[in-house]
Amino acid sequence: MRFTAAFVMLAAAIGATAEDAINIKICDGINQAGDCINIDVYIQHQCYNLNGTPVSNNVRSFVIPDGYRCRFWSSTACNGGGTGDVQHPGTDENTHPQVNSVKCYAD
Repeated sequence: MRFTAAFVMLAAAIGATAEDAINIKICDGINQAGDCINIDVYIQHQCYNLNGTPVSNNVRSFVIPDGYRCRFWSSTACNGGGTGDVQHPGTDENTHPQVNSVKCYAD
């Protein structure tokens, strides 16, 4: 019985996490032009590695949903030189495009 209760609690926690994804748009051109990708980032926990995407190391603009903020890093592991928090709506012209990973948070 205790195993079942623990399993149900764990399953509920995992289900809540899976629903906490936001969609952000990232482009290699200013004003959301050029090659763009739309990615789902699970807030708070997921470091999204951009390596192998058309925008890797060339992030010129991005759109963040209302109520969220994201941090962008030059590393592929969301550590090292980062942008600090960037709030909604994002930016039309990122002056530090050497980005290889992103992590997002609720406001």
